[in-house]
Parts: sequence; C-alpha cells; structure tokens
Amino acid sequence: MTMTLSEIITVLKDAGLFKELIVAGKWHDRAPEELANRTVLDLSYDSRTVKEGTLFFCKGLKFDPK
Repeated sequence: MTMTLSEIITVLKDAGLFKELIVAGKWHDRAPEELANRTVLDLSYDSRTVKEGTLFFCKGLKFDPK
C-alpha cells in the first residue's frame, strides 16, 4: 500500500504521533505544498537504509519496533 506524505501525516496526527516534519532544515507542521502529494514507498528509522521514496523518521524515547 502506498500513501502520500500528506496522508501519512494525517494518520500520524490522528494517532497523536506526529510532532514535526523537517525539510531542507526547515520545520513544518504539515507537508510543504511541493511534497504533499509525493508517494511514500517505504518507511525507515535507520538512515543507512533510506533510498528514493523512503520516509525517514526519528524514533522517540518510548519507541518499540514491534
């Protein structure tokens, strides 16, 4: 299943899991217009595995990868 960046942010916000998005060193509370409809193909919290189409996210103190 693929989703756009905006769709992912909406799901995370609804679950109380979204804090902010950082793009080119700028902080956002929503997807910038130029990225909002970009399709996300993969998620990763390991920067070594990021490739084109991957949304990288930072894990918090209570992160559980299960």
